[in-house]
Amino acid sequence: DGVRKNKIIHGGFKDAKKCLATLRTEIQTTAERGSSTTLGKLLESYIDHCKATSKVRPATLVTYRYYLVTLKPILGVQISKLTSRTLDKFYAKLSASGQSPSSIKKYNALISGALEQAIKWRWIKNNVAKEATMPKDRGLEFTVPTVDDVKLLLENLPAPLAEFAALAASTGARRGELCALQWADIDFKSRFMTINKSLGKDGNVGTTKTGKGRKILIDDFTVAVLQKIKTDQTEAAEKIDMTVTAESYILSREPGGAKPLAVDGVTQGFHRTALRLGLPHIHPHSLRHFAATIMITQGVDPRTAADRLGHANPAMTLQVYSHHSIEAEQKAIEVIGRVLG
Repeated sequence: DGVRKNKIIHGGFKDAKKCLATLRTEIQTTAERGSSTTLGKLLESYIDHCKATSKVRPATLVTYRYYLVTLKPILGVQISKLTSRTLDKFYAKLSASGQSPSSIKKYNALISGALEQAIKWRWIKNNVAKEATMPKDRGLEFTVPTVDDVKLLLENLPAPLAEFAALAASTGARRGELCALQWADIDFKSRFMTINKSLGKDGNVGTTKTGKGRKILIDDFTVAVLQKIKTDQTEAAEKIDMTVTAESYILSREPGGAKPLAVDGVTQGFHRTALRLGLPHIHPHSLRHFAATIMITQGVDPRTAADRLGHANPAMTLQVYSHHSIEAEQKAIEVIGRVLG
């Protein structure tokens, strides 16, 4: 069956033959035990394996465990009896319930990765997830807030969420990147912000999504927001004999910025205010879309926009936001038409 085991035998032909039979039994038993494993147990083993081998980032491991909640209806299926038809039916139900194509593809990617590992462990021979039918993309699945929407949020969000929103809208940085910012990352004199780490849902600080850091310029608005945060943080710390240091977190509910603002807390608090304001379609990541769209529509070249957003390449930036560029161009030619007409 393709499994190779080596063992040195001290003895004659009969001893070797007996040992071979024992090894074959061990291999068969392992395979049978593995094939009877449920998808849920396989996924747990796979996630533990990824953690032990540092195969993925800690934040990704947390996300994988969140996925298990959605995958619960099929976790009891034995992997030897799992079929692409089983997955197709399950994904169809998810799609009907409102799950996006991109989310379903992520669930299948996790299952596929686990099944590939099960093949390496000789538990199964085929990866049925590779044969599952993926839903068609619906195109871009986000709404960009208007300038008025952003201003309304900034006026109504409580501290420190208002400061988070202001920085997110002006820099386009990701939620975890902003929560991980420390004062050492800000150069007020040269007006630079260094983004080289990210706070995960598990509360641990790791690398950014791409694994690379970046340094971006900050404008007058952003500088003013940061200076106010530092002034307020310093005054609050001094009242209890604490000191704000270079290692203090910029966005924090703790005196002196001792701990970073939790990413889930940002999402929950943001969502409550957005609902109250009648903006249920806006979430923290929407502010990143806002910043990106402003750059593209105002003529910032793709390379510069990609560098500022932390995208791996400009092609990704254009792919995601090109429709906004087209809209801006349409408005431009209409203006030209009116002038010439």
